[in-house]
Amino acid sequence: MIMDEEIDGGKDAGSADFSRRYYLHYPVTNQRFVGEFSGKKLDSGDMLVANIPFGGMSEKDIVEVQCECVCPRASDPVVEVIGIADEDVLATSRENASKDGSCMERAKRIIDSVGIKMTLINAHLMPFSKMLVLFFSSPGRVDFRPALAPLSKEFRMNINLQQISFKSEAKNSDCFGICGRKLCCRGVPSIVEGVSVTHKKVRNQKESLNSAKMQGPCGKFFCCFAFEEEFYKSQKKSFPAKGDRIVSPTGEIFKVKDMNYVSEVIKAENEEKGVRSFRKSELQKVGNGEWKVADSI
Repeated sequence: MIMDEEIDGGKDAGSADFSRRYYLHYPVTNQRFVGEFSGKKLDSGDMLVANIPFGGMSEKDIVEVQCECVCPRASDPVVEVIGIADEDVLATSRENASKDGSCMERAKRIIDSVGIKMTLINAHLMPFSKMLVLFFSSPGRVDFRPALAPLSKEFRMNINLQQISFKSEAKNSDCFGICGRKLCCRGVPSIVEGVSVTHKKVRNQKESLNSAKMQGPCGKFFCCFAFEEEFYKSQKKSFPAKGDRIVSPTGEIFKVKDMNYVSEVIKAENEEKGVRSFRKSELQKVGNGEWKVADSI
C-alpha cells in the first residue's frame, strides 16, 4: 500500500544494486533536496516517498525526481528516501491536494477569529498520517497556541503550524520579477538554491546601492545578482570605467558617466556637446583611462 518494493528501491533482476543520489523536488514548499536511492536507475518525473523535515520532526511525503546528482553542494539539504510511491499513495496524495484549498480557507477563518497576526501561506494534508500542516509567515515569533484547539476541533486531526521565512513565502507565490518572468527562486530553484547575495556582489554590478530598487518581494537582494556576477566581472574587464575619457573622431573629449553592460552602451558627457552614447564595439583602448572611437585611430 505504501510503495512499490519498499526499501529495496524497486530492484529488478537486471538492475545493478548500488546507490545513486538524485535531486528531488518537494512541491509543497517548492524545495529541492538530495536523496540516495538503491536499486534501478530512476528517471526524471519518478515519484518517491521520503522523510521530509518539518522543524524538529519529519514526516513521510511525496517527492519528484528531477535528475541524478553527481556532485551535490554542501548546502544541499539531504532527505531519507524510503522507496518508490505506488499508485495507491499517489491517488491519496492527489485526493488530499484537491482538499488543500478548502482547508486553507477554513483554517484562515479560525486564525482570524482568535486574532493571531500571521499570514497563512499554504495548507497541506499529509498522505501517510492524519495531520494537517499549515505554513504561515509573520514579522516575528508567533504564539499560535490559542488556535490549536479550535483547529483540531474543526479538522479532527493533528495540526502542525510551520513558520516560514519571507523568502520561502515569495518562493511559493505566483509573483513575477521586474524582468517579467517568474521569480528566480520559483522558476529556476535549482540554480539559486543555497546561493547568497552579498553587498559585494551587488556592488560589482551596480554603482550605487539603492536597496529599494534591488529587492524582491522577500525583502532580500534579487537572486539574479548571484548568477549574473561572472557576466558582469567579464564585461567590466573590457569596458571603460566611470571617469575614463573617450576621444571622438573630431577630437572632442567625452567623460564616461554611465555604462550598460547588457546593451553594451556607454554614456559619456562633453561640456559643449552634452551627453552622447557610444557602442562598446566602436571603442578602442589606447592608454590608461583613455579610449578612442575606432574610426579616429
